[in-house]
Amino acid sequence: WFSLIPLWLGSYYVSHGVLFITKRLKEWYNPRKKPFGITHTNAPDDEMFPHDDTPKAVHKQRVGLPADKRILLYLGSTFWFQLDVLITMMRLLPQNCVLAIVGIKGVKEEQELRAFAKDAGVSDRLILRERVPSYEVPLFLRAADILLNCYTPTAFDGGISSKLYEYLAVGVPIISHRAGANDEVLKDGHNAILLASGSPEEFAAAVKRILEHPSFADHISKQAKQDSYLY
Repeated sequence: WFSLIPLWLGSYYVSHGVLFITKRLKEWYNPRKKPFGITHTNAPDDEMFPHDDTPKAVHKQRVGLPADKRILLYLGSTFWFQLDVLITMMRLLPQNCVLAIVGIKGVKEEQELRAFAKDAGVSDRLILRERVPSYEVPLFLRAADILLNCYTPTAFDGGISSKLYEYLAVGVPIISHRAGANDEVLKDGHNAILLASGSPEEFAAAVKRILEHPSFADHISKQAKQDSYLY
């Protein structure tokens, strides 16, 4: 996809104006005198995320996740995301924590992740699911005890994980790498925990902080839900 960068730049330079989805993308393209606007365009669909007081255990059962475990969930594309970091993280967490990854593409990717988990000694605490239709996304997000995002862009420091808007809307504690423009939406200690390096150790420490401090987890969850309406 690096070969597409000239096409992006060329399309930009011949345009009469442009809308950026992050502030950092605006800085990267450097519009100067070209008319532009900045708007976070991937807001969640309100109809998909209505208020829901259903017990967490019921949500877990609905999507086939163990109701007696703490579910650490990653949901979305596996491209540009270091899932091996999340699997390694599990070695540092209590046995009642289970990592669920939803969005696997094909048998080969599943086999690779299962092999990595086996080598890490955590294969019994890894649940893998293929991509799910959009209407099932809120069901899985509500079933999670913690939502994880390990986005690590490699081209320029302006991309953002669009899944974060849906993460916010469901009102579940979020742990995310601050890479790209993620910190334009997530604020550390306010509506999420943001990590500087995104190492397994950092992720594990953040998970433990949420599990050991329910009042903090409740605070960032409520604030996430409230902030989802800003975008």
